[in-house]
Amino acid sequence: KTLLAQSFLSIMALSIAYSSCKLLVYLILLISWMQCIECRRKPKAKEQNCYEKLGVATDASEKVIKKKFRKMALKYHPDKVKDAEDREKAEEIFKELAHCYEILSDKEQRQKYDASGYNEQF
Repeated sequence: KTLLAQSFLSIMALSIAYSSCKLLVYLILLISWMQCIECRRKPKAKEQNCYEKLGVATDASEKVIKKKFRKMALKYHPDKVKDAEDREKAEEIFKELAHCYEILSDKEQRQKYDASGYNEQF
């Protein structure tokens, strides 16, 4: 059994035994908390790291990263896309690219990002 299932069963047993609304509230809070932990542990299937999104190598220089970002930013800038559906997708990609560039262009953030194994939220 998972930790979540064990916690649920033990608190449910206490809740039934004492018929207390307070225990039910604790149960709901515990389940919510455990689900948050479970969600953080599961890697997202489609998630790419910033190097892949920008299309650069992990040892790329700041100059190469800047050049690639500018090229990608021009391609996906929402003002450059004419179709409304494509504009929404382009805007989302543009925001991701800008976020990745923000991380990789700052030496300290890039070191933290590299050390985290691309799993930590930035």
